[in-house]
Amino acid sequence: MASTLPDEVAAVVGPGFVWSADQVRELFLQDRIPPGIGGPNASTLRKVVEAFWADIDTCYDDDWERKALPSEKRWICEGIVEQFAGRSD
Repeated sequence: MASTLPDEVAAVVGPGFVWSADQVRELFLQDRIPPGIGGPNASTLRKVVEAFWADIDTCYDDDWERKALPSEKRWICEGIVEQFAGRSD
């Protein structure tokens, strides 16, 4: 899931787009598309994010019979931030 996200996102926006930690957080927690990504790419990017959270919620539902809580999503998102940061090293 999270380990493939940087590649999935790069397939949509291109490998040259450099993400800040705040942009990653805003995308995954607030559904904010960064400036410079528009049109069909923005729509596809939203679908990638929605699919990721749907997978997470399914895992939580399987284990705890509920969706991930906002605090848990923030924690999960920090792992995503680290994945994106590791990509730019």
